[in-house]
Amino acid sequence: MIRLENIAKSYDGHKVLEGFSADIGDGETVILYGDSGAGKTTLLRLVLGLEKPDAGKIDTSGADFSVVFQEDRLCAYADAVENVTMVTKALSKAEAESELGRLLPEDRLHIPVCELSGGEKRRTAIVRAMCHAADAYLLDEPFTGLDEDMKQKAMEYIQEKTSGKTLIITAHEEWQYDKGRKIEIK
Repeated sequence: MIRLENIAKSYDGHKVLEGFSADIGDGETVILYGDSGAGKTTLLRLVLGLEKPDAGKIDTSGADFSVVFQEDRLCAYADAVENVTMVTKALSKAEAESELGRLLPEDRLHIPVCELSGGEKRRTAIVRAMCHAADAYLLDEPFTGLDEDMKQKAMEYIQEKTSGKTLIITAHEEWQYDKGRKIEIK
């Protein structure tokens, strides 16, 4: 369980979060949505321990996280397969190719990711995160740069890979996703 109690966070005197509380159960899917600057990314950074709240308590019960950040954070001159296997050592090259092949064309797997389109980089980042065995998956605007068909395909892949695990996704609007609880960040 992830428990957030009366979380407050400000930057340079500007309040981003104030009095935010939520309990996210093990295996639950939650969509955090709201306008740009509402605090969605900040909330994920707080859960991950990358930042500290100004007030409130966060309990992640020692969960192991896998993350898709807003920036893809890929190694530019490594190919997609290398980007996946370097962070998921238990995965063989053939397994990484198989996983990537679910979201990328085969002819794009072995070229440097700096030569991939924005959407292809995004899909590589998604596969990399999904191949890491974790308790909870935090995906910050994971569908940026994806058309509607690819967004749906990526979501199906994410659902399959995170079945029974905690999944938190941020979005700018109340995304049309029928599974999970939606929480608006204002």
